[in-house]
Formats: sequence, C-alpha cells, structure tokens
Amino acid sequence: MASDWTIRAINDWRATMQVQLSTALRVAEDVWRKGTEETTKRLLILMAESAKAITPQARKNRKIHRDDHNRPYVEWYLGDGTVQRIYKWQCDKPESRMTWERAKNISRRGLAKRSWLWGLKYAMRKPIEGTYDVQKLALGRRVVGWQKINKLRYIDKIMPAGYEATAARAASNKLMHLAEAKLVADFEKSLRGV
Repeated sequence: MASDWTIRAINDWRATMQVQLSTALRVAEDVWRKGTEETTKRLLILMAESAKAITPQARKNRKIHRDDHNRPYVEWYLGDGTVQRIYKWQCDKPESRMTWERAKNISRRGLAKRSWLWGLKYAMRKPIEGTYDVQKLALGRRVVGWQKINKLRYIDKIMPAGYEATAARAASNKLMHLAEAKLVADFEKSLRGV
C-alpha cells in the first residue's frame, strides 16, 4: 500500500501544529517579497530535501539466507507484496537467465531517496509514473500551499519514527537560515552603497 503521509507546505497561521513552519513562511515572504504560492513551494522543496536526507539507503546486496538443507537463497519482494525465493542452484543451471550476482543485487537501491524530489525539481533519473503526486492547495482562487504525496508502497516501513516532524523542523530551520543570509547580504550591500 502506498504511503498516506503527505508533506505539506501551507500558509496557515492559525494551525497550532504549523507554528514553526508558519513563522518561517512569514519571515521568508517578508524577506524575499514573494507571494504565498512561491514561498510555500520553496518550503516544500526544502521539506522534500530533508526527507531525502533522512531516508535510509538500502545495502548493495540482499541478505543471503539458508534453508533447512543449508542451500543459499535470497528473497525478492514482488509488486503484489509476496516474497519469492531465488536459490543459488537455480541460477547455476545453464538454461537460467538469472545469474546469482543479479539475484543478490538490489537493483533499485536509492530509489526511495530520489523519490522525494520527483515532481518538485530536476531529478537525476526519470521518476516512476504513479509513485508521487504534487498538488497546489487552493482556498478559492488563492493558492495557500503545496503538497507532495510519496506513493512508494514501502516508504513508511523504511522511514525512521517521527520523520515528518524531523523534515518539517529541518526545512523551517533552513528557510530561516536562508532568510537570515539574504538579510545580511542586503545589509552589507546597503553599507557599500550598492
């Protein structure tokens, strides 16, 4: 099942859970003189970057198991949620198209990390269709925020506990740091008379 957790950047000053985010958004809007739509999208990108940073990386190879007869095998998780065993002896057969090295290799290693930025900014590899959704959130005609839904079916299983709050906190801190850096740069320019 796909993750039902959604990262959101919303300009909602009254929401008690969004106090830190809302403060960061207000400061950013004032400093950059940008509207809510652009500022919340920037914050959403920062949240996705933070989620990417805390997403665990899969190891290079699958764990090798042994059955009751001491025969080595690896487990492949199929799209329908079932697990398939691939034995080394199956790969050793001349007619087999599967090599033992390929069976052990985790081919989509790093996919979960990359998935956070799909639909938000340039991605190094093409996103997998249907694994994410990015939407504008509107109140009437006014855009009040953005949301990104990561639909990888295993994302919630691999993420550390409390990752939503960690990503939001890191994004708020980074947004405040960027706003501070702009204020300092503007102040230094004014001192130089530029």
